[in-house]
Amino acid sequence: MSSRSVERIEVRSGHAVMYTSDVQEEVVMQMGVTEARRRFKEVLDRVARGEVIDITRRDTVIAVLGPPISRPPEPLAEALLAWRQDWHVDSWPDDEPFADTRDRSAGRDSPL
Repeated sequence: MSSRSVERIEVRSGHAVMYTSDVQEEVVMQMGVTEARRRFKEVLDRVARGEVIDITRRDTVIAVLGPPISRPPEPLAEALLAWRQDWHVDSWPDDEPFADTRDRSAGRDSPL
């Protein structure tokens, strides 16, 4: 059994949201959009049984339906360390990034 990452972009209220997930591949079935729409309940039942189904439009895969891979979440400390290494956080300057943006005005009177 192998796995592959699948990306999906969804637009909600004018904002695009991208999802990336891994799906398990046991049996790959391909079907066109029209057929998938017509047999949607059957498609979902097959996915629930562990199958992976590629949805195609003009012989090009445009979507992949499959069960998610269940794996334990990465511990927070390890995820943070990986993020710091990927983004080279140690090379960032240590100065105060907002030092020049402070409001130097006297402000307004506030009744206490």
